[in-house]
Amino acid sequence: MRLARKVTISLAALTAAFTFGVWTGSPIAGTQDTSENVTNVATVTSSSFKANLGDKWETVKARAGMPKRFDTGIKETKWWIYDNDWIGYRNGKVVELFTSYPSMQYNGIKIGMTRGEVQKKLAYTSRPQWSVFNAMFSFQNTGTEKVLYKAGSQALIAYYDTLDGNKLLGLRVVNPEELVYKKYFGYTYQYVKRPTIPVFTTDAAAVNKQGAEEILLLSNVERMKKKVPGLTWSSQAALSSYKHSKDMSVHKYFSHTLFDGRSPFDLMAAEKIKYSVAAENIAMGYTDSIEAVFGWMNSTGHRKSLLNPSFKKLGAGVYSTYYTQHFYTP
Repeated sequence: MRLARKVTISLAALTAAFTFGVWTGSPIAGTQDTSENVTNVATVTSSSFKANLGDKWETVKARAGMPKRFDTGIKETKWWIYDNDWIGYRNGKVVELFTSYPSMQYNGIKIGMTRGEVQKKLAYTSRPQWSVFNAMFSFQNTGTEKVLYKAGSQALIAYYDTLDGNKLLGLRVVNPEELVYKKYFGYTYQYVKRPTIPVFTTDAAAVNKQGAEEILLLSNVERMKKKVPGLTWSSQAALSSYKHSKDMSVHKYFSHTLFDGRSPFDLMAAEKIKYSVAAENIAMGYTDSIEAVFGWMNSTGHRKSLLNPSFKKLGAGVYSTYYTQHFYTP
């Protein structure tokens, strides 16, 4: 009898928050952001997803119409983003669903439920398992912010707000194969014959650009839930944020102080941003912008900036697995 081999994949993510304010007294002549785009958070009109895993894109289009955004995700995922849900495709079929909008539900699991309420409907285990690729995969599931559940053959990822009663912030529904492709959780797998796992590429430039814009959408949903006015996009702050994310990635560090000793506010000044108050959030190691925003929501410092009604503008920058937010008010 041949013995099964065991392979382990581990993951980690870090966040940091930093806030700083400067009172200027009055606007400085000749400095304004002429490229802002107002993002409105839509009222929820549906209590369920517009698609099911496995649906063809033509079926979803006929049922739900065209989305507001077409975004590129990691591992050749194409996101169709509607008012209140995101539908992820690969090769023309739905492989992933996501929402963070209030009143959205999936099989009775509703955004805003507590973890206790969710687990009356879904059984929790610290090592959920799926048999895929002719191997048995066991996923590390001991976190409190992100929890994995089995729902038949599907996987549900629940993102909880540990600073507000463990309420459900967002819900992701995926085929279990996506857990392996995208490494949402660390895992081990056992096999007799080494499994053949398909390899999908990532269009890094598109993911970086569109992921930054998604941070604005996701942040404004969280502000809407707390009845805080939405932020408007600043292309200047997006550029300063991107430069910080890229600097951290290139020089392999994680800090609010840049590799050359400058501060985030030096970057903002270089983009001719004038502010009365400003702040920066950074994150590292998250799979995508969805997880980065929920990571910030679970840290007191980040959350304070992200939900601060004093801030009016936001620019975000993504580079690889580094994420930066620059908030400010002129």
